[in-house]
Amino acid sequence: MALLLRGAKLMETPTAPPITTRRAPLTTPSLTTTRRHTIQCPALTPPTNGAVSPPGATSFPNIARFTCNTGYVLTGTATASCQADGSWSNAVPTCSRRQCSPLAAPTNGVRTPATGSNFFQDLILFSCNTGYILTGAATTTCQADGSWSNAVPACTLVQCQSLTAPTNGALTPTGTTSYQTMVTFTCNTGYDLNGADDTTCQADGTWSHVVPTCTAVQCAALTPPTNGAVNPTGATSFPNMVSFTCNTGYVLTGTATASCKADGSWSNAVPTCSRRQCPLLASPSNGVRTPTTGSNFFQDIVSFRCNTGYILTGDATTTCQADGSWSNTVPTCTPVRCQSLTHPANGWISPAGRNKYQDVVQFSCITGFQLNGESAVTCLADGTWSDTIPTCTDIDECTQNLCHGLATCINTIGSFQCNCINGYLGNGLTCTDIDECTTVPCHPRAVCTNVPGSFTCDCTDGYTGNGFNCAGRQCPPLAAPTNGVRTPPTGETFYQDTVTFTCNTGYQLNGVSPLTCRADGTWSNTVPTCTPVQCPVLTSPTNGVRTPATGANSYQNQIIITCNTGYVLTGTGTLTCQADGTWSDTAPTCTPVQCPELAVPTNGARIPATGANSYQNQITFTCNTGYLLTGTGTLTCQADGTWSDNASTCTHSSVRCPTLNAPNNGVLTPPTGPYTVQQMVTSTCNSGYQLNGDSITRCLDDGTWSNPVPTCTTTDTSTAGGGLSSSNIAAIAGGLALAGVLLLGLLAAVCGGAGAGAATDNKTPGL
Repeated sequence: MALLLRGAKLMETPTAPPITTRRAPLTTPSLTTTRRHTIQCPALTPPTNGAVSPPGATSFPNIARFTCNTGYVLTGTATASCQADGSWSNAVPTCSRRQCSPLAAPTNGVRTPATGSNFFQDLILFSCNTGYILTGAATTTCQADGSWSNAVPACTLVQCQSLTAPTNGALTPTGTTSYQTMVTFTCNTGYDLNGADDTTCQADGTWSHVVPTCTAVQCAALTPPTNGAVNPTGATSFPNMVSFTCNTGYVLTGTATASCKADGSWSNAVPTCSRRQCPLLASPSNGVRTPTTGSNFFQDIVSFRCNTGYILTGDATTTCQADGSWSNTVPTCTPVRCQSLTHPANGWISPAGRNKYQDVVQFSCITGFQLNGESAVTCLADGTWSDTIPTCTDIDECTQNLCHGLATCINTIGSFQCNCINGYLGNGLTCTDIDECTTVPCHPRAVCTNVPGSFTCDCTDGYTGNGFNCAGRQCPPLAAPTNGVRTPPTGETFYQDTVTFTCNTGYQLNGVSPLTCRADGTWSNTVPTCTPVQCPVLTSPTNGVRTPATGANSYQNQIIITCNTGYVLTGTGTLTCQADGTWSDTAPTCTPVQCPELAVPTNGARIPATGANSYQNQITFTCNTGYLLTGTGTLTCQADGTWSDNASTCTHSSVRCPTLNAPNNGVLTPPTGPYTVQQMVTSTCNSGYQLNGDSITRCLDDGTWSNPVPTCTTTDTSTAGGGLSSSNIAAIAGGLALAGVLLLGLLAAVCGGAGAGAATDNKTPGL
C-alpha cells in the first residue's frame, strides 16, 4: 500500500502481515502497545569474486541482489528474498571467470601455454619458430568482455639483405632472401672465385658468408723481347692485351699483340726483334770494302779504300741505318792524276793529255834537234812522273852561222834551215822587217804585239804561257768538305773552271756553290761546309725524361724516352734524327698506369663513385648504417697497376643492444632479442592503459637505445568521494525500507483506541 505523509510519497513496501494490538485501559494516561518480533533470514555470504547488496539486509521481506566482479559471469539466480519462514527464496549464485574464444598457435610459431588458458586475465605468449619473425603483439590477455587484448600475431620468414652479384660474376637464384635460402656464386669465364661459393640466409637475418669476389685470372709475367718492349707493363690479368714493339732499327718477327686468356695462358708467344737488314754492298771498282762480305744489318759499318794509284771519291764509311738504308752511297775510286805534261821546246809529246796513274808519255824532238833525257815517263801512284821531261838540243849544223842575223837556224837531219824571226820576211839568209802579227798567229788566248823587227805574243788574263801555247791559270786544288763531295771529284782546275759542292745525305750546305777559278788563280769563294741536318728540339714528356737531357737533335743522333715510375710509355721509346730533319717517329707520351676498376661494396659506397683508377689516385670505402668495414678504408693505385690493398667489404654489424623489459601492463614487439643495429622495438599498452613516452625505440650504432621504454598507466577517471558507489546506494535503499516499516507500526499504535470496538469483533482493521 502507499502511505502519504505530509503530501510526500515515501515508498512502496510489501504488504506486511496484520499487526495485533491490545487496547489500553482508559484510565491509564499512556498508550500501551504489543510488539511483534521481525523475521530474520540467515546472513548471506557474497559469492567468491562477487558481491551481495544491500549488505546485511536479512529481514523479511528484504531482497538481496547478487553481482559478479568485472570479468566474472553469474551462474544462478541474481536475487533472493527473505521469506516469512526465515529462509531465502534462492541459493547464493556463483561467479566464474568469463571465457574468451580458444586461440591457435600462429603458423610457424607456438603459443605458451600450448592449450587452454582462455579465461579472464589469462595471458598467452606467442613466439615464432627459428627463422621466423613475430609480426604483431607477442602477448594477449583475455579481457573482461570476453575478447582478447591483441590478435594472434603472424610468423613471417626472416629476410636477409638483398645480395648483389660479385663484379664479373653471377648469383643463383636471384631475388631470394628468405631464411634457409641458399645462394650460389659463380664467376664469369676468366675470373677466379675468392671466398665461399655459396651462402645461406640465417635465422638472425644475416648471411652465413659474405659475397665473394671474382678476380681476373693472372697470366705469367712477360719478358720483353731482346731489343724490344712490351706495353703496358704488368698487364697480366684476363682479358688484358699487351703489344710488343722493337727498338729503332729492329724488326718484329712474330705477332705484335698477345691477350691473357681465360685459362691463364697467353694467346701468342713473345715475338723476337732482329736487326733491320740493309741491301748488300759491292766493292767499288779499283777498290775494296771491309769486311769483304755481309755486315749489312742495323748499325753495321762498312769501310772502303781504293787500290794503289786510285783516290777515294765519297765517304770512306757507311752505316746501316734504322730504316734499312745506308747512310752514304758507295764511293768511287778514280785514278791518281799526275801533273799535265807539255812538250819540250822543239819537241813533241805523245799522246797528249795523258796524266793518269800508269799512263806512259813518249817524247821526241823536231828535225835538227836531239833528245836529252828519258824518251818516256810513267805516271806513278804518288801522282809524280817517273822521270823529268827531256829536252831537245840543236844539232851542230847551225854552228856555221850561215843564216841572216835576223833569222834562226833550225837544225834538221843532215841539214839546217834559216827562218827569219817573227816580224821579218825572207829566206833566212836575208830578212826584211814585216808586220808579223798579221802572219804569225799567236795562241788564241794570246795577244800579238809588233815591235820593230819582231813581235810578241802575250797570254791574256787568266792564261799563262809563251804566247804560242797559253794554258788557263791554275787555281789551288780544292778538297771536298767533310761529309760532302765535290764535282768533279779530283783533277787540276784552271781559269774559269767551276767546282760544285754537295753534301751527303743528312747534311746541309753552308756557303756558296759552285766556285769559279778566277783570272788571278784564286777561287771566287771559300769551300762551303756540310753541317748535320737539325731536327726540332724535343723536350722531356710530362712525367718522363729524355736521354740525353738536352741537345742530340742533329742527324743520326738518338734520343731515348723513358717514363717516371707509375707511368707507361705510349709510342716509340727511341727516336732518331733523320736526313730530312724529322724524327723517326712522333714524340711518345707518358700516361698514368691504370689500376682495375673497383666496384661499390655491397651495403656500402665508394668515393668517388666511379673512375679514379689512375696511378696515385685514391678511393675511399664507407659502409651503410649497421654495417662494418672489413679491410682498408682507403686504397691507392700503385705504380705496378695494383691497388695498395684488397677491396673492402661491408659486413653486418655485430653490435647488439641490451635486452629490453616490457612495460608493466604492456608488451614489446618483438618481445625478445637479439637486437641488432637499426632494429626498432615497439611498445604497446594493454586495454585500459595509456602509453606515456615514445612508442618506438631504435638500436643505435654504439649499442644503446634511442629512447627508454615508456610506461603504461590506467585510464580510470573515478575519484574517492566523488559520488555514490553501488554499495552506498544499496545501504541507503535498505535504510529507507526499514524506516518505512517502523513508521507504519507507529501509526497503527496511535490509531488503536479508535478501533477498540472493531477489535472486540475480532476483525482486523484494514490499513
